[in-house]
Order: sequence, then C-alpha cells, then structure tokens
Amino acid sequence: MLFIMTKTIIECKNIWKIYKEGRVQALCGVSLKIRKGETLAILGPSGSGKSTLMHILGCLDRPSKGKVLIKGRDVSKLSDDELAKIRAKTIGFVFQFFYLVPYLTALENVMLPMIFVGEKNTEKCKELLKIVGLEKRANHLPMQLSGGERQRVAIARALANNPEIILADEPTGNLDSKTGEEIIKLLLDLNKKHGKTVVVVTHDSQLAKRMKRIIHIKDGKIIKAGG
Repeated sequence: MLFIMTKTIIECKNIWKIYKEGRVQALCGVSLKIRKGETLAILGPSGSGKSTLMHILGCLDRPSKGKVLIKGRDVSKLSDDELAKIRAKTIGFVFQFFYLVPYLTALENVMLPMIFVGEKNTEKCKELLKIVGLEKRANHLPMQLSGGERQRVAIARALANNPEIILADEPTGNLDSKTGEEIIKLLLDLNKKHGKTVVVVTHDSQLAKRMKRIIHIKDGKIIKAGG
C-alpha cells in the first residue's frame, strides 16, 4: 500500500523554550513543518535542544513563546487534560530507556495506553506484538526480555491507540548496532506499510540518513533543513 504525503500534520511557529528565569534558552525561534506520512530525523549533538523540541512536538511540554499546531489545531494553550487526550490518541512515544512497567508482562505493557483512554482490547495488543515479532513473548516480564525485545514492546505500546504520529527519542541509543538496525527497519516499516508519520530525534548521523528528511539543530536553532 502506498501512502502519499499531502498535508502538514505538525507545525511549529517561532517556538522558544526558556528556562531558569530567562538565563537558559533551549529553543530559539524554531519554525518547522512536518508532513503527514513522512519520515524525519531531528539531528544534533547533546544539549542542542532536540529532545526539548520533541517534547514540545509531542505535547509533553509547552513552549515559552510561539505556537504548535497539530492537525491544524493550536495546542499551545490547551489544558493539561486536553493535551493528555491528544497524546493518548494522536501520538505514540518511543524512548531510549524503554520505560516499561517491570511487574507487567509485555502484553500488559502494550495495553496500558488503551486502559488510559478507557479501552481494553487484548486481541489487538496481541496483534501489535505480532507486528513487532514478539507474539511468543507476550507473557514475559521486561526482565526476561533482551534490550531489543524491550524496545519492540515499547514500539507496540506506542501503537496501541493507533496514533498517526510516532516520536522516537534516541530509539537505538541503548542497543547494539545489529539490534539497532532491526529497530530502525521496524520504524521504517511502520511508515511504509501503515502510513505512520515517524520523527526520530538522534545524534547519530547514520541513523538520520535512513529518514527521508533531516533537520539539523544546534544551540536551540535549526541550522539546516532538508526537504
């Protein structure tokens, strides 16, 4: 199935993020459009502001100044409850450190976002584990899984509520190169086969090159934007 990029799904307009009473500027006037169905890498060194930008894109944090539009809706001034609903329904998160609940099985971890929105679909969660190649590990606890398997569970969890957007913050950072390659292929497959918009935040230029477009960020500013 071929998915065609058409409209903008996320837009940042002159975003600033300022900490410590104005003494630290994590983002300085960032403007960015992300198209529906594309793969995008936000590339930059540690401390460049890339993770701050991802948190704002994902409604985990608010900009100090500027606007963020998701599917045309200005989310900058929404209440915490409204932002939580957008995160639950529209955005799936994949982090470097997995953040699985240690006393829940892989299947139960995948189910958590559903429970948050008042739903429970065990068969769908099993299908998601099958998509990431872990259908036979559904009843294992995180400690019984390898690092790559835990990241696959995290990706399945990110897909639980069928979000249009996947935001991945250093998704291969804790993995060896072979396992990291498997995770990258899985993310690209989600884009190609399921039309997910995939945004990867990374300091790894080789990972970034696997995405269709790269945004370079340094000292809180976009210094180069491709595509």
